[in-house]
Amino acid sequence: MNAAANSFEEGTVTSLCAASLILACSITDATFADAKHSLQQPKAVLTLVVRDLVGIDLPTRNIARAQVVRILRSAGVELRWVDAAGSDDPNVTSPTYLTVVIAAQSPTSRTTWDVMGFALRTGSRPRAYVFYDLVRSFVRKFKPSDPRESSVGVILGHAIAHELGHLLIPGEAHGAGIMRGNWSFREWSEAVEGALLFHPDDVKAIQEQLRSR
Repeated sequence: MNAAANSFEEGTVTSLCAASLILACSITDATFADAKHSLQQPKAVLTLVVRDLVGIDLPTRNIARAQVVRILRSAGVELRWVDAAGSDDPNVTSPTYLTVVIAAQSPTSRTTWDVMGFALRTGSRPRAYVFYDLVRSFVRKFKPSDPRESSVGVILGHAIAHELGHLLIPGEAHGAGIMRGNWSFREWSEAVEGALLFHPDDVKAIQEQLRSR
C-alpha cells in the first residue's frame, strides 16, 4: 500500500516537473521572440530644426542639445538636431521635420516662469516656441548664483523636450513626468538629477506618432 502510494506520488511529481519544464521553455521562447522582435523593429527617428533667435552661447546650447538627445533616447527615439541659420532657412524645410524656435522674450501675455513655451500643432508645419527669458527666470528662482549658467542649458533642454511632447502626443499632452503642465521646484530638482522624463504612456504615443509619419 505504501509502495503504491509512493509510486503514485513520484509519478505525479515527475509529471508536474515535466509540465513545469515545458511551460518554462515556452515562456522563455516567447520572451526571446519578443526580444528579437523588439530588436528588429526600427528605432523611431526625429529630425529637429532648432532656430536660435537669441544667439545663445555655444556651451549652453551644447548642454541643451545633450539634454534633449538624452531625454528622447530614454523614450526610444533617435534625435537628429539641425541648427538653422535664421528664422526661415530654406535648406532645412521639410514637412516631416519639427521646428523649435528659441525666442529672446515671451509675448507680453506670458509672464510666468512656470510656463516657458508653447506649441502650435495646426498648419502644414507644426512648431514650438521656447522663451529664453522665462527659462533664465526659472533657473534664477531656484539657483540665483550660477556663474557659468550651466543650469540654463539643462532647463532649456527640458523645456524643448516638453514642447516636442506637445507636437508629438495627440490630444491633451499635459500629464505626468516632463509633460506636467506647470513646473516648480519638483521639476527643477528632477531635471537637474536627470530624472524628468516622459511617462511610459507618452513614450508609446510618441513612438507611434513618429513611425506613422
